[in-house]
Amino acid sequence: MKSIILSIILGISVVVLSGCETTSSRPYTASTENILMFQGILLNTNAKLKLGAFTENKAISDLTCRLMGPVDVSPGKSKADYIKEAMQTELFMAQVYDVNGEVELTGNLNSIDFSSISPASWTIDFSISSNKHGGYKVTTNR
Repeated sequence: MKSIILSIILGISVVVLSGCETTSSRPYTASTENILMFQGILLNTNAKLKLGAFTENKAISDLTCRLMGPVDVSPGKSKADYIKEAMQTELFMAQVYDVNGEVELTGNLNSIDFSSISPASWTIDFSISSNKHGGYKVTTNR
C-alpha cells in the first residue's frame, strides 16, 4: 500500500515539476524579406533612420503556456528592447541605419499574447511613429 501511495505522489510530483519549466524562444534572426523591403523603400532616398525609445504597456503580463510554465520571448531583456534590437539589426543590414539619422523611430508594444490551444496563435499589437510622421498601429495575428 505504501509503495502505491509513494508511486502516485512521485508521479504527481514529476507532472507538476515538469509543468513549471521556463520555455525560452529561439533567438531572433534577421529576416531577408524585411531587409530587402527596407532597402527598396529607403536606400534610394538616402534617408537614414535611428531608433529612439521603445516601450511597452505596463499592463502586459508574463506569458504562460499551460503545463509548461512561463514562456520567455525576450531572454534577459524587455520585450520592447528585444523588438528594438531586432529592428536595429535589420535596418543596419539594409544599410539604412545611422545613430545620427535625421528620422527617429519610436515604438510601443501595446500588447502581446498567445494561445497554445489549437489552432495556436500569437497576437502582437505595436505602435510605431517618427519625428517626421504621426505613426500608426500594427496588429498581427499569426
